[in-house]
Amino acid sequence: MFGSAKIRALEIQLKAIETFIAPQLTATLSAQVFGRGGFSPPIYPDWSVTQAANNYVNQDQVYAVINKIAETTSLIPFYVYYVKEEKRLRELYTLTTRIFYTNKGLFDILMLRRKALMDAPEADPLVMLLTKPNQFQSQQEFFLSLFCYYLLYGECFIYKYRPDMGANSGRITELYSLSPGSLVVHVTQDYPQSVTGYEFVVNGVSIYKQIPPEDIIHIKKFNPETTSGFNMLNNYARFRGLSPLVPARKLLTRLTASDDVSVAQLQNGGIPGIVYDAGNEDAEITALHQMKNDFYRYVKSADNKGVPLFTSGKDWKFLQMGLKLTDMEVIKLQEMDFKRLCNIYKISTILFNSEAAATESNVKEMVKQMYTNVCLPLAYTFRDKFNSELVNEIVVDNNRRYIDVDISGITELQDDYKQIATLLADLPITPTGNEMRELFKWDKIENELMDIPLIKSGYDTIDSLTIPMPING
Repeated sequence: MFGSAKIRALEIQLKAIETFIAPQLTATLSAQVFGRGGFSPPIYPDWSVTQAANNYVNQDQVYAVINKIAETTSLIPFYVYYVKEEKRLRELYTLTTRIFYTNKGLFDILMLRRKALMDAPEADPLVMLLTKPNQFQSQQEFFLSLFCYYLLYGECFIYKYRPDMGANSGRITELYSLSPGSLVVHVTQDYPQSVTGYEFVVNGVSIYKQIPPEDIIHIKKFNPETTSGFNMLNNYARFRGLSPLVPARKLLTRLTASDDVSVAQLQNGGIPGIVYDAGNEDAEITALHQMKNDFYRYVKSADNKGVPLFTSGKDWKFLQMGLKLTDMEVIKLQEMDFKRLCNIYKISTILFNSEAAATESNVKEMVKQMYTNVCLPLAYTFRDKFNSELVNEIVVDNNRRYIDVDISGITELQDDYKQIATLLADLPITPTGNEMRELFKWDKIENELMDIPLIKSGYDTIDSLTIPMPING
């Protein structure tokens, strides 16, 4: 009904109307919901992020990459400890705040954790909370959902549930992961800006209108967006995490288009060509339409897979179809695009049955790199957030609690233990026997000799050496 120019003009007019009306409408709604002496503009999830997250459900390559990282990281246990030495704990924190971990670094982390921390008892309230975050999820399921949200949306939200009544009134008894697509963030309008609350919305219905900031743990990736005006779709985007899939919009579009092309090639039965009449004059429009309809029905027939299509006439010739070079390029583009997707998440395509350079040693090395380059930094990001916004709320005694990631049980890093053993054997003065046993997750031996460092035989102090002085002739 309208031409492209008319449609474009209407789009410009609608955008102008939105620019004038949206601020007032947003302010009115916010004042009604968050009446706190000045309105708090709501920051809705970006529609493009939600669209990108849909690829997790509809695009197998996105699902494979996200699920590989999230499932692997969710199997790394989080434990609660009591702090023994503050200085050692600061050193431990410094060692774990990096994006790559060497063999020596993993060894140092294990040694420092033993000196800085001690296991909290199973009856500790924080231990029980972390072991069973809520009645519906185990620790692994809870963290799996958080990691998936974080990798898809660039952010995740954890709700601290506090009962209103009973012996635990006001205390955190459960933790729930909330979908970022259902969370609306409210911030102050005036600088310095701060979050005034959260709103949980399901299918357009506000379930919780005023969730206090202290009841939400918001973990997000850095977002450089500095939108200063009010936009109903994406207000103050820097208060929301940046999804890794947003910069990859064109990549996801091409991945989807490549799949569509591949499916279409299979659905047309792989017709090798068309047998046609070279002497036939141009058909009229009605006959041409009929030929197109016949061609479609012929191709869709299960009995005609892979056979050429015939036309009427006497001067027969064969037109080759098959898989053209341009179609073969689609396959190469798919491989390249999948590598780009893996690069975004810092993992190798070798982990996904890639035949290129996929030797047994390479696969093991890539699994190890996934842990040291991706999974551990991700786990430590969550650990730090828990220690800053959850641990201090569980105060039942004078013990200072600390949540840490236990890397000693990761079987994929067990090869490093051989190097650790070699390193210990080469040291002139080794750690104590119990320290070395704990590195390998062995039980402590209650013997005072096991807490004494070992010195290799054949070493003497400088003072014990008798060095003859030269005599001047």
